[in-house]
Amino acid sequence: MEKGFENTYSPKVGKSLASRYVRDGNLKRAEEIYRLNIGLEPYRYEARMNLLDILIRTNQYQKALFLCKEIIDLPVKIHSKKVEQYKIIARRKKEICIANLMPSR
Repeated sequence: MEKGFENTYSPKVGKSLASRYVRDGNLKRAEEIYRLNIGLEPYRYEARMNLLDILIRTNQYQKALFLCKEIIDLPVKIHSKKVEQYKIIARRKKEICIANLMPSR
C-alpha cells in the first residue's frame, strides 16, 4: 500500500495507509502521511482532524494547539454539519491543549 500511495499520492490511499500505521503503533509515519494529505487537499478538514488526534496522543500540545487554531480559522467552502462538528471538536481540543501547556501548580 505504501508503494501505491507513493505512486499516486491519493488522499484516500493515504488515509487508509495512515490508519494502518496508527493501528500498528507507527504514529510518526502516520503523522507524515496526514501532513502530506493536508498538502494535497489544503481546504479539507479530515486529514487535519486525524493529525490533531495523533499530535494530542503523542503529547505534542503546542503543535496541536496551532492546528486547532488552523482548523477553527479554515474557511468553509461548503457549509455542512460535518464541518461544524469539526470546528466544535477543534475548539474543545484547543482547551485540552491549553490546559496541558499550563505549568503545574
